[in-house]
Amino acid sequence: MDFSGDMPVTRSAAVIAHLKKKRALGKGSKVLDYGCHRGAFLALLSGRGHAGYDVSEQYRPVVEGLGFSYYTPDRTPPAKKFDLLTLIHVFEHLENPSSAMNDGIRALKDNGKIAIQVPDPVTQPTDLYVMDHFSHFSPRSLQKSAFRLGVRALEPPRRLLAGEWTALFERGASRPPAGRNTAPSAFRSIRESLARGEERLLKVKKSRLPCALYGAGLLGSMVARFLKGQVKYFIDDSPQLRKAGPEGLPVHSPDSLPGDPGLILITVPPSASARVQSKCLARGWNARTVFNFFRAS
Repeated sequence: MDFSGDMPVTRSAAVIAHLKKKRALGKGSKVLDYGCHRGAFLALLSGRGHAGYDVSEQYRPVVEGLGFSYYTPDRTPPAKKFDLLTLIHVFEHLENPSSAMNDGIRALKDNGKIAIQVPDPVTQPTDLYVMDHFSHFSPRSLQKSAFRLGVRALEPPRRLLAGEWTALFERGASRPPAGRNTAPSAFRSIRESLARGEERLLKVKKSRLPCALYGAGLLGSMVARFLKGQVKYFIDDSPQLRKAGPEGLPVHSPDSLPGDPGLILITVPPSASARVQSKCLARGWNARTVFNFFRAS
């Protein structure tokens, strides 16, 4: 979810709007969503002939129930059928993209497009804590990995949404990306940023002060586990998360808290922490950001 504008926009909706603007997705385009999960991206597409691909049979009933074909490594998609291949927060999960992408590349038409969106570790350093992310990408390393698939870049990776890189490629031979590799120095700074956040958490743990966590997502659940017994509840802007929170804790809207929250730790992704910090200050809350993001020059 992107909250940078006046109204929240889902990641899928933002990607679709971008692909239409770049004419990678048009009337009659057939899309194969690689790593489709439950079909949230597919459900927003208009037209017919779209399909999903995933490694598990688990999601077949859901995706087929939405009216889309569903493919797996055991039931591969037809060759050269699709105009666009999408990987929305999937590429970083592939241990060996060159082999894992064989079915998808084969299913693309000769001039087919590929849209890849991955986390940006510079503005989203806590992504390094996600255990099933095999890779973390800079713009250059993303282009280099895509080059090995036999595709060429149509535009440089861009921050379409905060905390993410979005890149568009086309099937066809190309040259390796040029430019200096700045990843080692960037990742040193990212690790330093994470270490400072861990120090802040350790101080709170040692203080034994009760607190609330603003952000009931993955980062919030990790912090709640670390501060077990000190966290009273979660605060979150998303109605989708206001059910049963991580660690069995309640999740409240910022407009309906049960009394003075006291100390609030901001546990939204770092790319959104400044927005949440401003919101908390406007309400007069004692809020502290746990993880800041590293600003690249």
